[in-house]
Amino acid sequence: MKRELPVNIPGNRAQKLRAIIASNVSVSSLRARQNFYFMRTFIFSTGLVCLIATCFLSSCKKSGDTSDNSVPATGLSYQYQGKTYDGSDGNWGLIFSGTDVIGITINRFDLFGGEVVFRSPDCAYLDPDPESIRVNTGCFLTYNDGTTIDSSVVYLYHSGSFNSTTSNCGQKQVYDIFTGEYVTVHQCDIKGTFDLTLVNNNGDIIEIKNGSFGGRFQL
Repeated sequence: MKRELPVNIPGNRAQKLRAIIASNVSVSSLRARQNFYFMRTFIFSTGLVCLIATCFLSSCKKSGDTSDNSVPATGLSYQYQGKTYDGSDGNWGLIFSGTDVIGITINRFDLFGGEVVFRSPDCAYLDPDPESIRVNTGCFLTYNDGTTIDSSVVYLYHSGSFNSTTSNCGQKQVYDIFTGEYVTVHQCDIKGTFDLTLVNNNGDIIEIKNGSFGGRFQL
């Protein structure tokens, strides 16, 4: 609506008053536009941060999560010297050959004095210094420098069993926080059981019983 000026205002004063009114209207419009752009930027930035956080949390989902009640809640359970232990400390993992599960590792210096490595069907040993042992053809073991192992400290396979099943495999898009891109990963539900007995040349025994594992794993 057009604003009318009083008839008794002189011409030059009327022009000044119109200029002041127009100036105030321009300032108000500018401030309104600035507020709009600020709010739009704030909403966009907040939404982007929430999206990144959601993607990050999804990509870091615990591999042991599963709805299968036959799988240990911590992903791993076994008995050693009459006591039951689990995988809550995270020091264990599966050994893969392509997409096939062929074994398991348990790194517990407090229990075994090193890392137990079990490659099904009959290649297993205790590594007192993880990754110090080379596995050659036929499960012939040497140290990484090629020298013969000390079989008094490196326990060797005596007997054991390892079984696993794989199901519900599929692909999933996860956000890679390092590259800032989405990548496709392959995941499967895997569960299994194992028993293992290791012996050194002094007749000392490491016997793991009633082992079970499971969860959703990225291949």
